[in-house]
Amino acid sequence: RGALFNEQPPRTCYAFKFRHDARLALQCVEQRIVVRSLDTPFERSFTGHSRDVHDAAFLTNHVFASASDDRTVRVWDVLNHTMVASATGHTDYVRSLAVVDAATWVSGSYDRTVALWDARDPSASGETPAAQWHFDAPVELTQGVCPRKLDPPAGQYTFLVTGYASASCGFGECECSPIGPGICKIHDWYSF
Repeated sequence: RGALFNEQPPRTCYAFKFRHDARLALQCVEQRIVVRSLDTPFERSFTGHSRDVHDAAFLTNHVFASASDDRTVRVWDVLNHTMVASATGHTDYVRSLAVVDAATWVSGSYDRTVALWDARDPSASGETPAAQWHFDAPVELTQGVCPRKLDPPAGQYTFLVTGYASASCGFGECECSPIGPGICKIHDWYSF
């Protein structure tokens, strides 16, 4: 006879995201990202962030990006189990990611910016995003990117940013929110 004890400390899971075909999932657990198969026993853990990872998203079937409180967005290759790029242009916690396509994503940060990263843009680097939008409050969530072309010759896209700001935000469509007095939920469309 005996007793079973779970001696593992509790872990904080910040995000759990599925790949488009729902065969793989990303789990952000403290300072690592775990890639899990939903069909097989496949599981890989990716480490390299020095602070908690709050969001991750697949860019392609085998490449994903992760956003961390260490102020970076890192790009990882699942097949080679390696980090392939690091974007260091934010100056505070990076809390959210939204994918545009296989080489382009936006990240939202507590530095009050949303940054557009484009791996195909030769003028952009890991330190300088291709474009950046400034807000009057920290950005908690970049909610979805619509890869809907507005002007096909110019290659423009539209995306929706959702975040929280003070009641005097002065931009976008504000909705009253039960979060607390003077806090608004912001929905606004941006183009690039």
